[in-house]
Amino acid sequence: MTFSERQIDEWLDGKLLLRHIEESVPAGTRMAELLQVLPGLGRNQVFGLLSELRDEGRVYVEGQRRWARCLPVAIARREDGAATANESKEEA
Repeated sequence: MTFSERQIDEWLDGKLLLRHIEESVPAGTRMAELLQVLPGLGRNQVFGLLSELRDEGRVYVEGQRRWARCLPVAIARREDGAATANESKEEA
């Protein structure tokens, strides 16, 4: 299987975005920050990469519009699990 240079660049850009999002825990990452991570790409291109990460189940977007923040799904799941564990302790 052969990959084009463009496919490799898109894959690397996605990895770079994911790494930046993972490093921004617990506050999350705004779109403006992601645009600074990949200054050679336009807003729609970064949004497309972010959508791919979200569709793959790697990123969770919390909020809307300019207040939206991107978090890694592993962190969102961990917080949900912690909340569930705390709720069950309170009920007991």
